[in-house]
Amino acid sequence: MLQVLLRHRWLLALSGAAVVVESGLSLLYPYLSRYQINALEGKLDAPLINPRDPTTLFLVVVGLILSANLISTLLGGLGRLVDTLLRERLVIDADRVLYDKLEQMDAGFLENPKNRKLVYSFFDVSVLPISLLEFSRTAIRILISVVGIVPIIAVVDLRLCLIMAGTGVVQLALLRHRMRRENAYRLYKEKSMAGINEMIFLLRYHFHQVLGASGERRIMPRFWDRRRQAVQLELTQTRIAVRYDLVSHLLEHLTLFATTILIGLGVLRGKMGIGSFVMVTLYAAQLQASLTGINLSLGEWYRLQSIFVQLGFFLSMKPRVDVSAARAPEEPPWSPECGAPAGARSPTEPLLGDVTLQQVEFHYPGLHHDEKAYIEHLIQVLDLTNRRREVWPGDFDLVREWKALLAQHQDPFPPVLRGLSCCFPRGQITALVGRNGSGKSTMMKLLVRSYDPDAGSIAVAGEALHTLDPRYVRQLFSLVTQTPFVLDSFSIRDNLLLGCPGEPAEPEVWDVLDQLDLRTAVEHAPGRLAGIIGDEVSLSGGQSQLLVLARTILQRRPFILLDEGTNQLDAEHELRILQMLRQLRAQCTIVVITHRMTTARKADNILVLDGGQIVEQGTHEELVARDKGLYRHFWNIQVVD
Repeated sequence: MLQVLLRHRWLLALSGAAVVVESGLSLLYPYLSRYQINALEGKLDAPLINPRDPTTLFLVVVGLILSANLISTLLGGLGRLVDTLLRERLVIDADRVLYDKLEQMDAGFLENPKNRKLVYSFFDVSVLPISLLEFSRTAIRILISVVGIVPIIAVVDLRLCLIMAGTGVVQLALLRHRMRRENAYRLYKEKSMAGINEMIFLLRYHFHQVLGASGERRIMPRFWDRRRQAVQLELTQTRIAVRYDLVSHLLEHLTLFATTILIGLGVLRGKMGIGSFVMVTLYAAQLQASLTGINLSLGEWYRLQSIFVQLGFFLSMKPRVDVSAARAPEEPPWSPECGAPAGARSPTEPLLGDVTLQQVEFHYPGLHHDEKAYIEHLIQVLDLTNRRREVWPGDFDLVREWKALLAQHQDPFPPVLRGLSCCFPRGQITALVGRNGSGKSTMMKLLVRSYDPDAGSIAVAGEALHTLDPRYVRQLFSLVTQTPFVLDSFSIRDNLLLGCPGEPAEPEVWDVLDQLDLRTAVEHAPGRLAGIIGDEVSLSGGQSQLLVLARTILQRRPFILLDEGTNQLDAEHELRILQMLRQLRAQCTIVVITHRMTTARKADNILVLDGGQIVEQGTHEELVARDKGLYRHFWNIQVVD
């Protein structure tokens, strides 16, 4: 964060200079007010200038006050412009730091729903640099105010400083109590609001599906109950703030009341004039505001410390995939046959070949040690507030949930793949079939290095997969999942060319769309290839899947993985896809996961997975001829029966 701030040091210096000048001018107003009142009373004792009469003194002081106001207004406008520019640049730079960290993380980390929610919350702290800037500016104002005012008040009456110091100590104790309690409740509220907001979001966009299932009588009462819970959470948080604000404001007013009485008695005794009374009163009010600002700044510092803990946790997290031995080959992953960009160097032969798995074992990892440390930190914070009797009842449930979560992840999850060995040869279409939960999709995640296997080895074209950089592996594989990945708010062209080497020629793009029977739909879309998906263009599930398949062909990568990538297509379009894959298989290694036996039968080779192991392998004719084979069982259920 310091590097982000220093990147804009000249803007920071300009903003800081404006704050210093503004703060200095604010110290002049009570002093000038004293002369203004003295001029009205006709007193010219120790004047700022040497006028000939009180009228001249009064007009000069009014002119100085107006000039100071004008300068302060100009500096305030300049400060707002600089702050706006700084805010945007600092937030962008902070987001860039977070995205750079996300790029280092593996897909396995991001696939965990809990981690995705953590990532969302971490991007909320991208305002940390601007928060630090505002904190620093407030601290400068307070420092200038205290350093400038305390000597003046001490000269007038030392008892005023003692009153202010006592008030500051009480306010500090009150604020520390408030911040601990608010932070404890904030943890509970954020967790509760995450679930409430998720339900609100889902129902907002899927209400008609709920109506279609006649589920409104079951869902809507729960929905409105959650909405009422959200209101109650906000009310509780506001009640905490209002309660402490009332006590704090009462303390401030009592302090100013005591200060005014003390100074007023001095006026009545003839120790000072009305002008001095006004000046000291204004300075006392400024000092009281500064002391309150110190306490609020300490509260803000506690909040920033909490954000630093969250951000530090995220930035220190290690990926689940071991990249210590990984390297990125110099050769690009595409092949000459698959259409490398003009001028690109051709890769060596090992990058094009079979994919082999030898005795692979794998179970999904539990909480990462960094995740455990973070949750343990949150539990420690809430336990501390509990011991101080500052915790809210809901936090007890939160602590129990997190402790239960840690307990669940003490033992490893059961294995998904057990000593699996198989080969996906280049030049063939290999179909992978099996029951739900047998490990088919897990194999695909291992191939693209979302995870590393617990034991065994995976080789891609003769290269050990664990020696390749995950970013490079992502360029080797085109993975099409059963839920098509389409970016809303981006054009059809942007979605088609994601991950493509270079910029394919326009005729080539239209030719691929034509082969997939998607050309007509794109031609009739508003803006054609420039049409914005989700705004100008609405795609059906099948059209979205065809768009992703067109992207896969344009990427021209040496390894293509389809994980139920045609499940939303009709038989005609699926046949068209298989024909295109047959044309590509000479240059690519192709794996198709499917539950459709009519699709599997068209593959060159079929692997049957059950219980994390390959139990059958062969062509359709060989497998269907086995009397008690699992493949034949699937075939009979879907086709024969």
